[in-house]
Amino acid sequence: MNLYTVSFYRSSPFIRIVVPLIAGISFQKETGLPALFSYASLAIALTVIISLEFAKLKFQYSYSLLRGICINVMISSAGCMLLIYGDPANASDSLVKNYVEKSGLVLVLQEPLSEKAASYKTTARVELTSLNHTTARHTGKILVYLARSSTNKQLKYGDIIVTKSSLQPVSNSGNPAAFDYRRYCYLQGIHYQVYLRDGDYMLTDLTEKNALKSFIFKLRASIIGILDKNITGAREAGLAEALLIGYKDNLDKDLIQTYANTGVVHVIAISGLHLGLIYAILVMLIRFVRNKWLRLSVVLTGIWLFTLLAGASPSVVRSAVMFTCIAFGNTLSRQASAYNSLAASCFILLSYDPFWLWDTGFQLSYAAVLSIIIFQKPVYQLMNITNRLLDTLWKTCAITLAAQILTTPVCMFYFHQFPNLFLAANLVAIPLSSIILILEILLCCVAFIPLAASLTGLVTGWLIRLMNSYIEIINSHSFANWGSLQISTLQLILLYIMIAALAYHILENRKWALYSGMCATCLLFLLRTISFYEHASQHLLIVYNIPRISAIEILTGRSSWFIADSAILNNESLIRFHIKPARTLYRISRVNPVQNYRNETLLYAVSSRTVLISHTTVLLTKAPGVLIISGNPPGSIGEIIQGSFPGIVVFDSSNSPWKVASWMTECKVLGIPAFSVQNQGAFVMNLN
Repeated sequence: MNLYTVSFYRSSPFIRIVVPLIAGISFQKETGLPALFSYASLAIALTVIISLEFAKLKFQYSYSLLRGICINVMISSAGCMLLIYGDPANASDSLVKNYVEKSGLVLVLQEPLSEKAASYKTTARVELTSLNHTTARHTGKILVYLARSSTNKQLKYGDIIVTKSSLQPVSNSGNPAAFDYRRYCYLQGIHYQVYLRDGDYMLTDLTEKNALKSFIFKLRASIIGILDKNITGAREAGLAEALLIGYKDNLDKDLIQTYANTGVVHVIAISGLHLGLIYAILVMLIRFVRNKWLRLSVVLTGIWLFTLLAGASPSVVRSAVMFTCIAFGNTLSRQASAYNSLAASCFILLSYDPFWLWDTGFQLSYAAVLSIIIFQKPVYQLMNITNRLLDTLWKTCAITLAAQILTTPVCMFYFHQFPNLFLAANLVAIPLSSIILILEILLCCVAFIPLAASLTGLVTGWLIRLMNSYIEIINSHSFANWGSLQISTLQLILLYIMIAALAYHILENRKWALYSGMCATCLLFLLRTISFYEHASQHLLIVYNIPRISAIEILTGRSSWFIADSAILNNESLIRFHIKPARTLYRISRVNPVQNYRNETLLYAVSSRTVLISHTTVLLTKAPGVLIISGNPPGSIGEIIQGSFPGIVVFDSSNSPWKVASWMTECKVLGIPAFSVQNQGAFVMNLN
């Protein structure tokens, strides 16, 4: 099918709508222009279109391009307004605009508690705020952390609590290239958080529950109970919960990383893969039913029942909407355009929540489905296999290879790695996970029959162990993963231009597309060469923000000295989460670890700067460029720093908060520039 013919665009009207809609949403996000600009653009475009409608026929024909531009401007303006009014923070009664510190808060818990290492976590909706005996209705969602106690553990979905504890803005660690938690919460409409201990709040007798959400939470708890009871092994049960209902609290972190390294993490994250399997099974089972509306009803019922079963999380709902549009398209038209169905689902989802455009799962889902639609058939036709079993195997390979084409740039951009053995991993993981998913649904259906449930759980657990073992074997190879891949936004765009141009040349035999693809490839390699050259001469100091841990890295070229506590030097998980993103960003290839002993003072001379790391009183005969105070030494700043004052004092995260607050005040009085990593985020300084 030629993607670029007039007939293609006529059969895919939603593509013509969703492209300017996305452009408008993106434009508004980047510019932050007031709503008046969108209204003015909409009014001007509408005026031009109406004027052309009343113009003479020859003018209408001559200015048809102008009409098309105005229609696109109208849709883009609608996208801008979707983002403006879709942001809860822009509402006149939003918590962001109206919160005053020390206000009393009435909170409605929005989900059951999830258990963390040192606390319980949930989200809450702010119902009312109160200050100086004045009550106001201000809306907003917040994160609630509760101290671990038997009292706090009793809180449940729908409970209403009252507290006077002050809200804190959601913050980031500030570590270079680390996960942007503040942005993640912002995209979910969350701007504040609060930590509550016993006695910090009062539980009221009132509750406020949504019947559907309450049903979903009860169903999820019931499913978790069934899986935990019948599937032996914590790792196996945790993976089963993630695969069926997307519940990740009991999922082993090292196991997640193993699946990510091998390119099969999608099998344990509820996504289009699971809904696609359900959709394919339902279509196969009802293919003999003649009434197309009955077929549609059965398919939609099955898809949305599974969506409820899986907890109706945003990722599942997005996939359900996508397959709902595909099912409607196939029912309404004998030659339904898959591109139009995909664009229609995208339009519906972005109209509901435009912030999903920046959700990584949203981007990967649509990239994978679009990639399969475009490339699966051409890839499959590369080989003509007559053996039915081998042909089925090759179809699976073709789907996996096709999905990888458009998802690889996104994965490289966000996760900085490429799974070299993704094909070998997916060939086993996809069919096995599909069987496991079906068995888990069967287990939930026969849970009331103890013998049947035990046998089903036994087989399911064995298959999960088999899949885990296979993925771990794949991951054990040194060449299984190509890591530390860093690409910029411009490089990401060039990658997609290269893929699109070369694919168009191969599919449509257009030489100009080949030349365009080659130009994009050359420019991409040029940018990467410049980036490597620039990083080869870098000199940087990074003081990481990791709670209660000292971690300092001095970068010289593409090598570094990593001075840190043993608590992180020997903890690969902490290094992967807090440190590795910065090393990937700055293209570090060699690391020299140095244990940060609390009884030593370390001096480093880098380029034209000196960096001093001290854990006790230090006599400075010559002022260093940077003095890093670590290990919570006793005394005031005047007692710790004797002699010359440094260019700047940095207090790392191993110091106690109350001491840092006191030291910062002293430094201000003494006129010494100071930086608190705990309060201001990671400290990064160019030492050149």
